[in-house]
Amino acid sequence: LAYLSIPYLYLDASHQLEISDAEISSPERLLDACVRQRITHVFGTRADMLGMESRLIEVYVNPASRLGGRRFFREPPTEETVLFEIRDRGVRSDRGGG
Repeated sequence: LAYLSIPYLYLDASHQLEISDAEISSPERLLDACVRQRITHVFGTRADMLGMESRLIEVYVNPASRLGGRRFFREPPTEETVLFEIRDRGVRSDRGGG
C-alpha cells in the first residue's frame, strides 16, 4: 500500500483575545493589538489585509482555498488565501518578503 501525504496547516480556533472596536477599525492599531496579545500570524485574503501590507510577510499562499457553506450539491467556489507573519514595529524579520 502507498501512503498519500497531504500538506496542511493546523489552525486551532480555541485562543480568545480582547481587541477593542477602535483597534479593529484601524489596520495599524489592529496589528499592534495582535502583537500585544502574542498573535504572530494572520490568515485571510490579500483584500482583507489592505492598509497593513508593510507590516505583513507572506508565509504561505493557497491559490484555491474552498469557500465552505456556499453550495450543497456542486463543487464550492475557491479564492486565494494567504497566511501572513506579523512584522513587529522596529523588528526586521529574516524571512524577507517586502
